[in-house]
Amino acid sequence: MRTLFRGLILGVLCSLLRAPRGLDLFQLPAASGGAALGWRALALVVVGFGLWSALRRPGFALLASTAAGYALHGLVLAAWIRPESSFALAVVSAIGLAAVVAAALDERRPDDEPEPAHEGRSAFVGEMLGLFAAGAGAALSIEAVARHVRAFGDGLAQDDTVFGFAFLLLAALGALGLGWIARVKALRNLSAPFGLAAAATAGFLALVLLNALAPTLALERYVRAFGLGLSEHGTFAFDLLVGAALFVAPALLLGFAIAGLRTPRQSAAVLFGAAQGLMLVRSVLGAPPAATELREAFSAAQLVQIGAFTAVAGAALAVLSAAGARKGPRYLALCGVFVLVLVPLSRETLPQPIRAPWDDSNPLAPRLFQISFDLPEGLVTVESRGPTPPIATLNGHALTSALEDAVGEIARVQAAFACVPEARRAKGALAVLLVGQLDPLRATMLRQQGAARVDRTAAWHAGMQRIEAKLFDTKPLPEGEVLDPAEARARIDAGKYDLVLVLPVASDAAAAAELDAPASTVVVDWRTTNTPIAHAELGKDVLVAVDGLESLCIARTLHAERGAGPTAPHLARAGRPSPAPTPWSSLARAESFRFRERTLWSRALILDRLHRAAAGTPDEPLFAGLLELARAQERSSPFESPEQQYELGDACLDALSRHAESAPLDAFSRGVWEGLARILVGKRDVERMRRYLEPIARRHAPWPALEKALARADLEALEPESAVKRLATVEVLAKTDFDYWNLLGDARKAAKDLRGATEAWRRASELRPGHQLLERKLAVALVRLGDPKGRELVEKLLQANPKDAGLQPFLGPGPWPEDDPPAPR
Repeated sequence: MRTLFRGLILGVLCSLLRAPRGLDLFQLPAASGGAALGWRALALVVVGFGLWSALRRPGFALLASTAAGYALHGLVLAAWIRPESSFALAVVSAIGLAAVVAAALDERRPDDEPEPAHEGRSAFVGEMLGLFAAGAGAALSIEAVARHVRAFGDGLAQDDTVFGFAFLLLAALGALGLGWIARVKALRNLSAPFGLAAAATAGFLALVLLNALAPTLALERYVRAFGLGLSEHGTFAFDLLVGAALFVAPALLLGFAIAGLRTPRQSAAVLFGAAQGLMLVRSVLGAPPAATELREAFSAAQLVQIGAFTAVAGAALAVLSAAGARKGPRYLALCGVFVLVLVPLSRETLPQPIRAPWDDSNPLAPRLFQISFDLPEGLVTVESRGPTPPIATLNGHALTSALEDAVGEIARVQAAFACVPEARRAKGALAVLLVGQLDPLRATMLRQQGAARVDRTAAWHAGMQRIEAKLFDTKPLPEGEVLDPAEARARIDAGKYDLVLVLPVASDAAAAAELDAPASTVVVDWRTTNTPIAHAELGKDVLVAVDGLESLCIARTLHAERGAGPTAPHLARAGRPSPAPTPWSSLARAESFRFRERTLWSRALILDRLHRAAAGTPDEPLFAGLLELARAQERSSPFESPEQQYELGDACLDALSRHAESAPLDAFSRGVWEGLARILVGKRDVERMRRYLEPIARRHAPWPALEKALARADLEALEPESAVKRLATVEVLAKTDFDYWNLLGDARKAAKDLRGATEAWRRASELRPGHQLLERKLAVALVRLGDPKGRELVEKLLQANPKDAGLQPFLGPGPWPEDDPPAPR
C-alpha cells in the first residue's frame, strides 16, 4: 500500500508541475520553453529524491500507481488544484517532496540479499555517472518523440495528460512483462543501463511510426480499426490510441530498465539525469543560430540521435562500472550496448514537421510549410493551404489569424485602441507593445489605428524575425523591434508605451498574470472562448469583442477608458469565477470542423457567467440572448450552408431586441446585430429580417449593414423598388463599400433600371478590379444597352475562360437570351 500511495503522490506531482500559460505577462500567449521544461525537470528531481528515500525497488506497482495519479490530477483534480504562479509551483514542489519523503518513514526494507559492493570508489562514481548520462539520453529521446506526438491531439493540457498516461501505463506493462528478465541474477546492475540505452534508441522506431501515421488517410485507417473517426480527435479514446501506438517501444523498454534498478541511489541517478536531459532540450533548441539556414535544418527529431548517443555512452560506462556483475554477462551487455550505437550511426534523422494529421477539412488543399523549426517552446511553422495567406503556428496553435478570422481580428484591435484615452489617440503616433506575433494584417490594423511604433515580444521571441521574414515577404515592416521579455518589461516600467496589446491564442486558459504598467499605459489581454475560461480570475470588468456571432473574445484590461458612441468599447461586469469543469468533461466533447461542440460548450460557460454578472443592468438581455444562442446550436446536415446550419430561435432574437431598444449600441452590440443580419440573409428569412432588423435599423439609423440586409429581404420579396429606395438612404456612408454597390446594381437591374445598374456595378468594379462575376454582369448589361465596351469586356472574359458558354451569344448582334447566363462552374 505504501508503494501505491507513493506512486499516486508522484503521479499527481508530475501533473501539477506543468507550467501553465500566463506565469507572467509575456507568457500569456504561450509558456516559455525555459519555464515549461524547468518545472518538469524539477518534478523529476523531486521524484528522484522520493525514490532515494524509499527502500523498495521501483517496479510495476509504482509505475501503475504513478500513471493513475497522473491521470487523476490531469483529468479530474486539475479543476480544483492548479498552481498558476511560479510561487505556487514552488510550494507544490516543496509539499510534494515532503510527502514522498514522509511516505518512506518507518518503511521496512524487503528481505532481499544484500547488494554487492563496488570494486572501488571510482567504480561507484562511474556507475552513477553512467546511469545519470543514460537517464539524460533517454529523456532527450523520449521528449523528442513526445513533441511530435502532441501534434496528434488538440495541443491542450488534457491531451498531454492522456498521452502521458498512455506512456506511463506502457512503462508499467513493460516492468510487469519484462521485469523478470531485468531481475535475473546474472543481469544484476546490467539490465537498467542497457534498458535505458534501448529506450533511447527506440525513439527511432517511434519516429518511423510517426511518419507512417502522419498522413491523414493512414491515421484514419488506424483509428477506424478501433471504431473511431478523425472527427473524434482530442477525445480520450483517440488520444490514448495514438499515444499507445507511438510510445509503445520506448515506454516498454523504459519499464524494463526501471525494473532493473536495484538501489535507491541508482533510481535517483537516473531521475536526476532525466531532469538534466530535459534542460538540455532547452540548451540545444534555444541555442542562437550561427547561420539561419543551418539552424532551420535542425529539428526536435534530431534530439533522438543526440539522446541515443548520450544514453549509449552512459550505459557503457555504467556496465563497465557495475558492481557484482560476472564477466560473461557484463561483456554480453556491453556488446548489446555497442550494437545499439549502430542505430543512430546508420540513420540520418530528418526534420518531421507534423501538424494536425487528423484535419480532413480541406483534402484538396494540402498544408504547405513555408518554414518550420523547433524552439524550446515547440514546433514553429509558417504554413498555408490553397490560395489563402500564410499563418504562423506554435505547437499547432495559430499565432496569427487565418483569412476567415480577419473580421474578428479587426474587431479586437479596434476595441483595444478604443480603450486608450481619446485625447492620446487624437495626438496620433502611438507606441504599442504587441505581446504576440506580428503579421501583415495586424501591422495594417495597428497603423490604421494610429500606431507609429510597434515593438513585439513573446515566449518565442527568438524565432520572431524568421517568422516575420516569411509572413511579410516583400511587404514593409512597421517601425519597432523584437524584444526579449526582460527588455520589454524595462520599457513598460519606463512608460514608453501607450498600449500593451496581448492578442489571443486558442489554447488552454492562461493563468491570471498580473497586469502591471504605469498609469499612462493601457494593457489589454485578449482571451478566446474556444476553451473553458469561465473559471478564470478576470478582474472586475472585461472587454468583449465579436466577429458577428462566431469569434467571441474577452479581455482583461488595465487603465482602460470607458467611452460612448457606436465605436466605444464594451466593458461588461466580469462576475465571480464559475466552478471549473473537469478536463475529463472537455475530453468528452469532440471539436470537429463540422460541429465545434467543445467551443460552443466553452462559450456557453463564459456567457452564463457574464449573464449572471449582468443581472439588473442594461446588459442583462444582451447576454441572455447570446447565452440562448450558444445553447441552441446542434449538429446539422453537412450539405447546408454555414448560415443554414446556425440555429437562431425567436427567444434569442427577442432578448437581443429588448437590449437594442433600451440601450445605446456600441461596437460589440453592433457586431452582434450585423452577425445576426448575415445569418438571416443566408437563411433567406424575409419575415424575421423585417420583424427584428427593421425596427433596430430605424432606431439606430443610419446603419448600412442592416439596411443592406433589409434590401436583400426586399429583393427576396420581389420588391426591388423598395430595395433601391432603402439603399439610397445610406449611400453617403457606403462610398467605399464594394458589397453596397454590387447590391445596388442588382436591385436596380431587378427594378428594370439597367443603366442605373451599370453605373453601380462600375463603382463596384473600381473598388475591386478584376472581380470575375461582377465583370460578367457588367459586360452583359453593357451589351444589352448597346455600349461597344460591353463586347470588348465579353471578349476579355472569354479569353480568360474560353469554356464560359453562357457568354458566347453576347458576342453576336442578338437577339440575346432573355435571362442572364448562369455563372460558370
